[in-house]
Amino acid sequence: MESRGRRLSVDRRRDCPGRRRTLPARNKLRWFTWSNSPVVVTADPGREFAFSRSERGGGDMLWRYRFEPAQTGTTVIESYEVTRPVPTALSWMLRIVLGVRDHGAHLNAGMRTSLLRLKDAAEREVRDRRELSELHHLNRTAGQ
Repeated sequence: MESRGRRLSVDRRRDCPGRRRTLPARNKLRWFTWSNSPVVVTADPGREFAFSRSERGGGDMLWRYRFEPAQTGTTVIESYEVTRPVPTALSWMLRIVLGVRDHGAHLNAGMRTSLLRLKDAAEREVRDRRELSELHHLNRTAGQ
């Protein structure tokens, strides 16, 4: 399953517990696509980001990303909690029509993909900032 969303900026006045903010999300599994509106539960920059996802007839889940300082950067821990299981009819559809034999394993594989994409984006941003800084330094020294 793949979810394509938008870049999220955190506004501490709006994005705090108790304030509802939905994030438009588009999901795709093979040829089947659907939309949902996850709700931000926690937005604590540099520490944690969590959202709940409820779909009529699709079960409820809480997704959480925790950020912990590490020697070479940041460790990101992604987890989920099923708060209302996927109904039997949808499990059947996922299994028979879309080929998802083990929903838990499928979600875990998606988490690995998400974390790799997040890692790539963070490394790309660091690389871009470094290159920009080097260009800025070269421009300053060339103008002397």
